[in-house]
Amino acid sequence: MHLGFLNLFAAAFLQASASAPSPSSPIRLLFERALTMRDTVALTRAVDSSVIFHSRGRTDTLPREALWQLSQPILTAFPDIRFVVEDEIRAGQKIAARVTFTGTHRGPWQGVQPTGRVVRVSEMFICRLRKERLVECWQEWDEYGLREQLRAP
Repeated sequence: MHLGFLNLFAAAFLQASASAPSPSSPIRLLFERALTMRDTVALTRAVDSSVIFHSRGRTDTLPREALWQLSQPILTAFPDIRFVVEDEIRAGQKIAARVTFTGTHRGPWQGVQPTGRVVRVSEMFICRLRKERLVECWQEWDEYGLREQLRAP
């Protein structure tokens, strides 16, 4: 019975990931265009007027503009930040992505003064779509790993 579930999961995974992700998928628009390039038009195309955002044990319903403001501290602390969607899987109205960001710590971030260090951090997102826009997202990211990279050697 356990093996049957694994076979079913593998088949669903292969079916969901069989086609190449679109460069204009909402998750790519959000990370690779809106956040990396500071493109608010891409943000409007990617995210609904409000989004339910689950992160760090909290759930908030945020207007799109508030989501943009929420991202500003990391964009300011790492002005050369680059987000890359490494993997993307879509099934129906859900999309999952493994995202990596790299950047140089040039501004204060959560009480940590600029270190000049280059960091690499991974994140995972599962999002729900409506009319090809993100309406709900669950985020898990390696904040501990980022803090470790910024610590003095």
